[in-house]
Amino acid sequence: MAQKKKLQVFVSSTYTDLVEERQAAVEAILRAGHIPAGMELFAAGDETQMNVIRRWIDEADVYMLILGGRYGSIDPKSGMGYIELEYRYALEINKPVFAVVIDEDYLNKKVKRYGSNVIETAHPDKLKKFRDLVRSKMVRFWRDPTDIKIAILETMTAFSDRPDILGWIPSNEGTNVGAIAEELSRLYKENKILRDENRLLREGRTNDVIHVRQESHQQLNVRKEKRNRIFYSYSHNDNKWLDRLLLMLNPLIQSQQIIAWADTKIKPGEQWRDEIQAAIESADIAVLLVSPHFLASDFILKNELPPLLSAAKKKGLVVFWIAIDHSLFDHTEIANYQAANDPSKPLSALKGDKLNKEILEISRKIIAALSQE
Repeated sequence: MAQKKKLQVFVSSTYTDLVEERQAAVEAILRAGHIPAGMELFAAGDETQMNVIRRWIDEADVYMLILGGRYGSIDPKSGMGYIELEYRYALEINKPVFAVVIDEDYLNKKVKRYGSNVIETAHPDKLKKFRDLVRSKMVRFWRDPTDIKIAILETMTAFSDRPDILGWIPSNEGTNVGAIAEELSRLYKENKILRDENRLLREGRTNDVIHVRQESHQQLNVRKEKRNRIFYSYSHNDNKWLDRLLLMLNPLIQSQQIIAWADTKIKPGEQWRDEIQAAIESADIAVLLVSPHFLASDFILKNELPPLLSAAKKKGLVVFWIAIDHSLFDHTEIANYQAANDPSKPLSALKGDKLNKEILEISRKIIAALSQE
């Protein structure tokens, strides 16, 4: 099978208010097998900042904008924000562009939580005009960093399939893409630490350097992305069992401690195949509701099981399966994976309090698996 080409993605955004969102974008780009780039990764040297920006946008395959509630630094020559200059330049040279824009209700919540640091106070008119320009094109709206990751996984798949975007073609030699992605992510974080320290030193804030260094290095060493995304694969004939399982996990779903995804989340008019693929790519755990209906579903066997089991082998995706009814699971590859309940006592064979306790125990196993590093 031919390897997919890798695309270099220039990520543009304001900085201090979107650190978590930028990191989410970088990790999603790496996870999708592509190469992130952005101005915080490079020193300007003797060139002007905009010359450096244009050069990196020229060399990128795709331009991505993350637009939050800030307009950002202003270029003294044009009087325009750097992110707007970047965006307009990408459009000018016909660079493939996509943008994710913060949902206004979510922005209001961020303002209540973080104050004026996340909203534009100096140039609100400039931000409004820029936001209107961006929204006049095709955009996706985000309410948390996870939305940004999903948008990237979906959009990069479409960009990778475009023959006019050349990208980088890996050699036929076996390349450990996962290790490379992990190293790039680590270097990205280290680079951010060094740039923050350098900025503080230039500003003469020597005492702040120690604090930032300790805090940043602690995050670098111990902070890991929270594992909280569950992909449910099931037959629609068994949707009552999906409802029972989601009901038990509802307290954690409502508090957003976990994100449960099933195809019921696909809205009318959306590209369902792309939505499912993106959800599989971003999942931390896959839960299979196994029954005769499940094993008889051509769609599941052709479109869901192969990428899920491949991700389990290559990326460490955790796969649980739940015996919904008696079935010939032992004649399939599913038998190689851990069952969350006793297949000889499937959920359909239990009633009342015993059934409820079994669903509770299954839910606890799923939560425990998410908690593991």
